[in-house]
Amino acid sequence: MISLNPPYKKDLPVSLNEFGIPAKSIYRNEDLAKILKVSPATIQWRCNRQKYGAIKKDTAGRRYFTLDDLRRIVAQERATNTFGLPDKPFYTVGDLAFNLRGEDLSEIDLSATSVLTTAMGKRMGVKLSGHGPNNVTST
Repeated sequence: MISLNPPYKKDLPVSLNEFGIPAKSIYRNEDLAKILKVSPATIQWRCNRQKYGAIKKDTAGRRYFTLDDLRRIVAQERATNTFGLPDKPFYTVGDLAFNLRGEDLSEIDLSATSVLTTAMGKRMGVKLSGHGPNNVTST
């Protein structure tokens, strides 16, 4: 008797949500990490410090997110202030470097105050020099 190969069955495409990950009823740290392009450990750390507010847990104590939670957290992470920087109470050198990527830094004084002043001025479309309102000029 000759055995035949099983018939070919085409796999149906996976339905994706608005964030480009497979649609499901609940999402885990790994899913949020993919959206925000960080590690799952970073999501865990942020959740432990209440950065994202109260997060639901299942009966086994594992965090889970709904699609509405993902939308809220992504909007929070992507919120920016008038300078184009993330809207948060303080900024790191990494935030500044990220926002200055691709900028021509050859004419910038690299002291911390000068770099910050130049970065803020570029985002506002003005040139800031020194202190006070008389030291602002349009670029």
